[in-house]
Amino acid sequence: MKDHPRHKYRLLKITAIIIGCLALAAYLLWVNADRILTSYADQKLKELSAKSVSFALSYSKLDLNLAKGVISLSDVSFSKDSIKATADKLEAGGVSLLKAWRSRQLLLDYLVADDLKFSAGLDRKVKADTLATDSVSVDKLAGIKKYLDSIGVGRIILNGRDMSCRRLSDKMKAAIGELHLTLFDFGYGVSSGEFSYCDSLYGLQVNNLSFTSANGLYAISVDSLEAKNSGAVEIRNFRGRNTVGKKKLSRHKGNVPVSWTDIQAKKLRTSRVNLIRSVNEKNIKIDSLFVEGKQMDVFRDARHLPKAELKMPQQAIESIPVPLHIGIVELQMPYLKMENLPKKGGTGALTLHDVGATISNVTNKPGSTVKAHIRPHLGKGKGNIHLNLTLDKNSSFSISADIIGLKGSDLETLLHPMFGVSVSADIKKLNSSISGNRHSASGSFCLQYSDLKVIVDKDNGPYEKLSEKAGLINKFAGVAIHKENPRKNQAEPYTCEVSVSRDPMKNYGAYLVSALLDGVKKTVLRDLAYKEVNKRMGRKKH
Repeated sequence: MKDHPRHKYRLLKITAIIIGCLALAAYLLWVNADRILTSYADQKLKELSAKSVSFALSYSKLDLNLAKGVISLSDVSFSKDSIKATADKLEAGGVSLLKAWRSRQLLLDYLVADDLKFSAGLDRKVKADTLATDSVSVDKLAGIKKYLDSIGVGRIILNGRDMSCRRLSDKMKAAIGELHLTLFDFGYGVSSGEFSYCDSLYGLQVNNLSFTSANGLYAISVDSLEAKNSGAVEIRNFRGRNTVGKKKLSRHKGNVPVSWTDIQAKKLRTSRVNLIRSVNEKNIKIDSLFVEGKQMDVFRDARHLPKAELKMPQQAIESIPVPLHIGIVELQMPYLKMENLPKKGGTGALTLHDVGATISNVTNKPGSTVKAHIRPHLGKGKGNIHLNLTLDKNSSFSISADIIGLKGSDLETLLHPMFGVSVSADIKKLNSSISGNRHSASGSFCLQYSDLKVIVDKDNGPYEKLSEKAGLINKFAGVAIHKENPRKNQAEPYTCEVSVSRDPMKNYGAYLVSALLDGVKKTVLRDLAYKEVNKRMGRKKH
């Protein structure tokens, strides 16, 4: 019985040693858990990268800190086909593998990519029907469902530079000088091989954005673009331009009539809009859009005949592939230059200034009416133009124009290069109201003017027959034209009815101008001269 306490003490001692060893082992395991798991994860990730034939992944260092729930990769490089991306650091915080295992949901506090660089060049064209699908199939990722039902991230922060994308086969290019994007409460789920995501908040800033169209003929550049979730989208220093010369564009497009456009704007600002949701739902819905322009140049090259009938504006709007609705567009353009190069003759031009426009109900919904109020200035002349475009099967429209204080000399830069004709007059008021469709148009026209003189250039005119008879025409011009509005009395200026048929091989602007010219001829020309002009035009003579 004397040895019993000794044996008991020995047993306690052995037990204490075992517990101590276990505690020490647990401590050492805990201290080295990150290193052990990091080594294991590093090995498995590199094995996966080595086995993959569809992508290449490399990095310099993998760090795990399970106590803080942080995982990070340094000097990351990823490439797949012609897509390449690099980042100085990728870091995920709030990682709880135990919680993810139990709940089948991996919920991260944040995911950050610093100094991200991205470039992509695709050797084949992207099919439109692929872009238009309602959901994205991710069969290769469906295996994630074995382990996780969804992944949620509190914040995703991308800080990138030198980001670009191009399609080698047809020269489409896009580039971003610098990008900062933060997504809050962003997550995804996998179900039946379909990948879905949701978002709640985001903040986006893009600097030095550029884009070139698929055919390489048009380029867009932006100094900065800023957007926040359910906030305004603001673009500064926007420019859209053709990449080839004015007179070269037609040849690049196969010798057809074309419009060459160069637009510069200080600022474009929308009402509150969610860009990510609009992309996801594939629609464009904006309550209002304000454009503060710098200048706009429009050059129309009509030297060639079109190879197919030209569309009405309504048909062009209806062809937009996604649902569109912009409640109202306010435009201010200090300078607007419109040039036209006809089949024969030089380039005629009008330079308008302080142009304002309000366009409402911009939509491609069938049966709707797009309304525009345009306020141009030419010289000291002021204009008010109201245009309604109805999206029906006949492309119905109505237009009314009121112009006051115009001088005939304001039209010199247009008429003389194109026709070799100079006009001087005091145009006190022009009032016209026309309704029509894609077949014909008719309405009323009233031109109040005085001191009209028309002189044909006998030396530099583009039409030889007109120049040859310039002296005779100028001599008898007073007989052929009314020098002022042929009033019946002082209270009622002469008003005429105009009627024209649309030439589907000419653009919408030429259609409207032909109706106005019909009114000008009926007002300005005396009866005999009017009949003679119509007879010669019917014979296609000048």
